[in-house]
Amino acid sequence: MKVEALGGNKYACDFAGDGTAETIVTDGTDQPTYSGTTLSVTAESPEAWKVVCKKDGRMLLTAKWMLSKDGDTLSDNFSEISPNGTPRR
Repeated sequence: MKVEALGGNKYACDFAGDGTAETIVTDGTDQPTYSGTTLSVTAESPEAWKVVCKKDGRMLLTAKWMLSKDGDTLSDNFSEISPNGTPRR
């Protein structure tokens, strides 16, 4: 995954590493993605983002993205949410 700052609270995210980037805004709102899901990203600090992915209103995963101090490494600590609502790491 590659994340590029576009200015303000907008970022281009290439999730697949194939050069197809989606623009996200780190304001906590649900935003549509190319895959038909929604993604909400909340900047908790410059280095920490809370991420929630949903499909048809059902939560699919939650994640905490942490950027290293040098800006070169992004850690993705996520949990998938099963249809019954149980988180799986």
